Amino acid sequence: MQHGIFQIQNYNMNHKSFCSYAMLGITLLLAYSCANVGMPSGGPKDTTPPVIVKSDPPNFSTYFSADEVSIHFDEYIQLKNLSKQLIVSPPLANTPKVIAKGKKLIIQFEDSLKANTTYSLNFGNAIVDNNEGNPLADFQYVFSTGEKLDSLKISGVVKDAFTQKPVEGAVVMLYKKAGDSLLMTDFPYYVGRADKDGKFAIRNIADTTYSLIALLDMNSNYKLDMAEELLDYSDSTITPWSSSETKIDTVQVDSLTGKIISETADIHHLKDTTIKQVLRDTVITRQITHFYPDSLSLELFKNPGTVQALSTKSRKTASHIEFTFKNPHLENIQFEIPGYPLTKENTWFIYSENRDTLDVWLLDSLIYQQDTIISLISYYKTDSLSRLNPQTDSLKLSFRGEGKASDSILVITTDLKKQGQVDINEGYRFKFNQPILEILSEKIRMVEWIDSIQQPIPFSWEIDSMNPTLCHLHVKQEAGKLYELEILPSAFLSMYGIGNDSLSYKMQVKNADSYGVLILTLNPMASPLIIDILNEKGVLITTYTGKNFGKCTFSHLPPDKYTVRVIMDENGDGKWNSGNYIKKIKPEKVLYPLNLVQVRANWDVEMELKIPEAANLQSEPDSPELLHPVQP
Repeated sequence: MQHGIFQIQNYNMNHKSFCSYAMLGITLLLAYSCANVGMPSGGPKDTTPPVIVKSDPPNFSTYFSADEVSIHFDEYIQLKNLSKQLIVSPPLANTPKVIAKGKKLIIQFEDSLKANTTYSLNFGNAIVDNNEGNPLADFQYVFSTGEKLDSLKISGVVKDAFTQKPVEGAVVMLYKKAGDSLLMTDFPYYVGRADKDGKFAIRNIADTTYSLIALLDMNSNYKLDMAEELLDYSDSTITPWSSSETKIDTVQVDSLTGKIISETADIHHLKDTTIKQVLRDTVITRQITHFYPDSLSLELFKNPGTVQALSTKSRKTASHIEFTFKNPHLENIQFEIPGYPLTKENTWFIYSENRDTLDVWLLDSLIYQQDTIISLISYYKTDSLSRLNPQTDSLKLSFRGEGKASDSILVITTDLKKQGQVDINEGYRFKFNQPILEILSEKIRMVEWIDSIQQPIPFSWEIDSMNPTLCHLHVKQEAGKLYELEILPSAFLSMYGIGNDSLSYKMQVKNADSYGVLILTLNPMASPLIIDILNEKGVLITTYTGKNFGKCTFSHLPPDKYTVRVIMDENGDGKWNSGNYIKKIKPEKVLYPLNLVQVRANWDVEMELKIPEAANLQSEPDSPELLHPVQP
């Protein structure tokens, strides 16, 4: 009996152990399964965008009156860069609230909608799937609060007026009214956005006449109110229209079902002739609608600033005061120190090239040794009504230092290396930390090395008439020769009598056969041109200006690929001029008729260009004709 009892107890223990192990195994299996939920199956990567299952109300609805729209997709979605991608046209005072919730997109309107109006919500590439981020490209939700949908469309391209490169993200706007200040006072009625290639389209617009404006809108408020914003406008109003045509096509259909075989269907690989026999050709007619204008060209430019104010004031050193303005200040600025008359003998005033900076240099140590200078500055400032009015500010200009002039030594900076190769007839520019008053030529030597012998050569120095902190060295050099420039101490004296330290430069001019030549043959022009030669990196190498061109020869070009830029210099001032939106002045036209022409060392390349007259350039210009290059 004892033995039997023992056996029964042992059996019970084994049974418990078995159950425990079984339960543990099931638990581990479940845990492993849970841990692997959603793991990649190893199949191909998902590259398809989300698919719309249904919309409520449906897309392209009429008599729309809902406050909320639900759009259902076949997979989980998320929103990416919605603020930059979403375009609501016509714009609403409050942008609709857009929420991605699981497989659903919810649009909530916070403004009342206009009656009998077609609205379009263009999401760009903002709607993407949750896993791979595949975008639903250019999805639009369109509806009308009236009985019909507007269906016209315009399209074109947006470029930079100077570089002629596409401008991504520029908004293109249509207004139902005309005026010189729409960008400052009105909201557009329809809006589109340029893609990475600068192409834009505005769809579902009504049949009427519009003003057309493009804007690189930095703060997304559809207003020209920031200095860095670029714009362009159409000289004339835009009236969209459409035309239809009937096109006859030959397609393949399935003989058994009568269905048209997709043009993208891969049927050419079928070898079984019995399968091919079910396909037959048939003629169908298609009704095709074309929308115009479809090739609008907008070229963005920087508008002259309309807001004028003093931006910064700084006493940079004891004797140097700098004022900067928001925009170029065309009128003379008055700077005063009460009780101390400022004259040409005790104060220098230097404007920057575009007159947005004024540098004041004080020469009298009794003034600049003061820790704080009480002064007045008078200029023109824009008021709340956008009018320029005289403004006088009282300033306390402080400097905590030793009370000396700008610096105790005259510092020279230049692109010229201490020793190295230079291009033939390269211009040399020297920048100083103080205005230059005098150049002592006897303390400067320029020599040519000939068989270890120094031979002096002629040269000249020029203080820049607009900015006396710049000096230019003029010297004629020959290819292949070695030159040396030696500047002795105090060769340059600043307005404070401070001189420079000694400097020395050795310049090996490249050999003539290190260069190539580009010869351009142009048609005669009535208006002057500026022809720029740019290297592959876009750096300006040389310029030719004038009118009545025949042949333009650009010698001594280092081997490289070059681009030719042609500026229609309508006012003949030798530089490119931007436009003015308020005055309705367009920027001077810029063309790039030659791109990346290879110039080789010791080689001539001759090209023939036909440049249209500025008066013949329309808002949608054809590219300048490039004829076949002449073989060197």
